[in-house]
Amino acid sequence: MFTLSSFRILNPILVNNYKRTVIVVVLVCLLQTTNAYTQTTGPAKVVQSYSVAWQRLLAINTCQYLLTSVQCVTDPDSAMLYACRQHRLSRLLPYNEAYNTGLPSAGSQLIDSGYIEQADALVNHIPAGKQTELLLDLANYYLHQPTSSKADMDKAWNYLQRAHVQSMQTSLEATTWLLMGQYHFLNRHRAESDICFLKAEELAASKNNKYLLALICESRGKCQPQNSTTRLEYFQKSRQLFHQLNKPEKEIEILSFIIAFHSPGDTVAAAKALAQQLALENAMGYKHTQYNYDAQACMAEIRGDITATIQYEHQALQSMQYTGDTTLATIFYARLGKAYCQLGKSEEGIAWLQKAIAQRKSLPQSSWYSSFLWLTRQLMVHHSPQEAFNLMTAVSATHPPATLPDNIFYLQLQGECYQQLQQPKQADDYYTRFHQLVEQLPAQYPATGLPELYCSIAGFYIDQKNMPRSRQYINKAISLSGSNYSLFNQAHLEWIQFRLDSASGSYNAALQHHIAYTLLNDSLYNLSQRKQMDELVNTQQSEQEKHHLSLQQQQTLLKQAAKNQAYLLQSVILTSITVALLLAGLFLHQHRLKKRENQLAREKNLNLQKLAHENEWLLKQMPYHAKNHLQTMVRLLQSQSTYLQDNALLALVDSANRTQALSLIHHKLHQNDNLTSFNMQTYLPRLVACLKNNFAFARDIHFQLEIAAMELNISQAIPLVLIINEAVTNAIKYAFNDSNSHNEISITMQKIAGQQVELLIADNGKGLPPRLNSLRTNSMGTILMRELTEDMNGQFTISTHHGTLISVVFEPAPLFQEQAMQE
Repeated sequence: MFTLSSFRILNPILVNNYKRTVIVVVLVCLLQTTNAYTQTTGPAKVVQSYSVAWQRLLAINTCQYLLTSVQCVTDPDSAMLYACRQHRLSRLLPYNEAYNTGLPSAGSQLIDSGYIEQADALVNHIPAGKQTELLLDLANYYLHQPTSSKADMDKAWNYLQRAHVQSMQTSLEATTWLLMGQYHFLNRHRAESDICFLKAEELAASKNNKYLLALICESRGKCQPQNSTTRLEYFQKSRQLFHQLNKPEKEIEILSFIIAFHSPGDTVAAAKALAQQLALENAMGYKHTQYNYDAQACMAEIRGDITATIQYEHQALQSMQYTGDTTLATIFYARLGKAYCQLGKSEEGIAWLQKAIAQRKSLPQSSWYSSFLWLTRQLMVHHSPQEAFNLMTAVSATHPPATLPDNIFYLQLQGECYQQLQQPKQADDYYTRFHQLVEQLPAQYPATGLPELYCSIAGFYIDQKNMPRSRQYINKAISLSGSNYSLFNQAHLEWIQFRLDSASGSYNAALQHHIAYTLLNDSLYNLSQRKQMDELVNTQQSEQEKHHLSLQQQQTLLKQAAKNQAYLLQSVILTSITVALLLAGLFLHQHRLKKRENQLAREKNLNLQKLAHENEWLLKQMPYHAKNHLQTMVRLLQSQSTYLQDNALLALVDSANRTQALSLIHHKLHQNDNLTSFNMQTYLPRLVACLKNNFAFARDIHFQLEIAAMELNISQAIPLVLIINEAVTNAIKYAFNDSNSHNEISITMQKIAGQQVELLIADNGKGLPPRLNSLRTNSMGTILMRELTEDMNGQFTISTHHGTLISVVFEPAPLFQEQAMQE
């Protein structure tokens, strides 16, 4: 079998022969696509089974995930290069869709291998139509260097000018203007950038190229300021155009930019866009959904819904295990560990955090350093400060803080370690250095995590009886807290303010902060008891008011009679204690009942989900095994055909083609969730391609398909597919005397009068023999087509008019859903 390993061996030879390179690359892609569904392979083979558009989507989604959800301190080009390398994709793939099919060429392989001079020299030795594409590849290489210098930009501009001159004789002039607009934006030439984009739009609109117009809108959106509404408008317009063109993979890509636009402040809009993105991914069968699930876990974390955070993160891990792609596993482990720690399950959280640190080697330091700091803090709280201090010393020896934010968090944690080790002077020194570095952060830097650190430091100064310093840090935490401040951190902030006000003697303020803390804590850990907690707080406040009133009455009575006042005061106190105990007992009893009911409901739901998943799995496996058995029959028939000749051989080949047509049906059923209906519009191009590949002389025949979008019952789809297979096979073998570019076979299927559907299969060949009556044709193929039509209660006719015309008219059977509604 020809595999990628053998392709790498041939690679040096292919560089010197462009035409041979293209032929071999196409052959490799076809073989890899065919075998991807029948082999159980690793993550690299899963990616290779994707189409070029899906591979490009995977690279861009991975990059956007690194930049948005993980918030790595890195530039977009570095993140994109990392994503391409991890998935073994060409570094040019995310940038070349406006002018290239994405399949590897001799030039792109040289660029990916770092042989830039050789790629430049190749420009003058390839066909003119390919020269512009290679020049644009070279321009993109320099435009998207991770650390672009002026020299890189000058080289990019040189290649763009050369491409622009050549593009005037090709269809790539608008694309060249688009890349020139990107160049000017990267060099901060805003006016020139807008001019180039407008020129690209005019040329694309003049040719009604909606796909390129959508790409231009996408590019213009990226060139707008991050918080500009114009940026969002361009993305929405681009998504609308891609939706009209039925490009769901591009919709998913644009949604990732929309999510990035909303995520700094509008978590509701970001969550809505994430749900839309996940629906599209599931609908198209895209397997790498782990980035979406992790982003939804992040949104749930901000909302304070820790249970949902854990659920989404486990779904991300399931997707990761399904694809075998553990590229960013350490990030998923870290978020899961953090959620478990916030839920109070510290041992589980520490175990996940340790797993995250163990998997860190393949990732940039900026993406896992926060996990290391979280693990250190949890070890310090739940194990021992000395163990946490030893971990910090060991990791920082080989991986010191590489960025200003990492250094800030590291200093705070060092101070906390010294605080726990009862060394307050060293702790105060590190906290002071921490605050000085925070003041150096740029204003636009997101304050994620900083308010929580300031709260922790404020608690230290409360213990040190330094109330002014504590108040300073609490005010700093409040000023940095935005709309995305999680409920967990809000609760901690209220608790620290409660401690400070209690220590300062401000008991009324302390009580309000304690009440707020209690409510937030209930939202985090016991959402089902929020209503009961509100009622309890109101009851306590009412009892306090009654108690104060009673005290005032007692003070008045003291003037009249000391003994009566003391007795009354004692009665009020005893009554209050009794009521409080009764309320506490009632609350505890209700809490236990609710907890028991919830546990029973969860167990029932888990059992039902398990049964549903098992049934769904069995239903999905049936078409898969049927397809495998039919493929085995095809291979056996093909093997046996090598020992047969003449009519027996032709009969065997026909049987193999029919079996392969059935195999394709089951293959499609296995890909879709619906096992009772079949979409002919998506299936027939694949069937025709297979039939065309089975006959060498069919490559010169032009196939024209006009298939209306419709769902057919599987009971009618199978005989209909066999009729098409038989008619097309006969046309390929017998309709044409010689090979020429005018040979044509057309397949049309559409609804006609009433509810009927008409299938027409026509060719412009020599037609039926003049003396042969079409109604009395008794060939095996004609008999088979007629009987299959009768099985569908349809009408079958065959006639000659400038070729052969086969017509099948039938009334579609109700789909499974319609039958269920009628019953």
